[in-house]
Amino acid sequence: SPGPPGYENYLYIMIFVPMAAVLIICLLATFTVINRKKNSDRLGNGVLYASVNPEYFSAAEMYVPDEWEVLREKITMNRELGQGSFGMVYEGVAKGVVKDEPETCVAIKTVNESASMRERIEFLNEASVMKEFNCHHVVRLLGVVSQGQPTLVIMELMTKGDLKSHLRSLRAKDPSQSYSLNLPPLKKIIQMAGEIADGMSYLNANKFVHRDLAARNCMVADDYTVKIGDFGMTRDIYETDYYRKGGKGLLPVRWMSPESLKDGVFTTTSDVW
Repeated sequence: SPGPPGYENYLYIMIFVPMAAVLIICLLATFTVINRKKNSDRLGNGVLYASVNPEYFSAAEMYVPDEWEVLREKITMNRELGQGSFGMVYEGVAKGVVKDEPETCVAIKTVNESASMRERIEFLNEASVMKEFNCHHVVRLLGVVSQGQPTLVIMELMTKGDLKSHLRSLRAKDPSQSYSLNLPPLKKIIQMAGEIADGMSYLNANKFVHRDLAARNCMVADDYTVKIGDFGMTRDIYETDYYRKGGKGLLPVRWMSPESLKDGVFTTTSDVW
């Protein structure tokens, strides 16, 4: 027989309210776990670390935000420039990263969203190397966005791209038409070589070994000035004057000096090679 008036509504409430409560609790628990995982790699002061045990840090396993940090809202990405070693590189605009310039056209390097914390810190440590440089023939770092995702490195925009691609773009698709190429005059080619040498001399004087000097890692500005770039393999050798490669990291075998290939030793002299 039917129950008293309102019985069905009461029954629905008794069934669905506990179910809804359980669902909400599950969602909150899931959100908490995800949020805790995201923040587990960051100390309270914004420091990023890659070590499984935070009691055993090394300088290469952590990144500390400093005066180079830029607010994310000051960065605007406009278009893709190409794929970098860690992720996509974009052309964009940054506000307040250059003195007396309200806005500056910049290159924005990103790290893949799927990258591990260690890879993100390697990406930021490459930028940290560039914080030490102040030379006209070395690509300038303009800022870093380490807080939140994605991690960004803001650099001087080199509109003509890398030297290797730039020189290849001047090749004739048909060898019979090579006479019609707009090749740089010999004087300009010698100037480019001098600019690269000046940039490397600066690194040498400041006790840095690049380890991966090649045309693909030299960048060309809008006025065709060539600058040293891509410092993913650069190391500070101030203490020992040489760097010995450990582990099984990737190396630019085609461009390495004999002593680097044989013994894994990198010096400013092997950079010259």
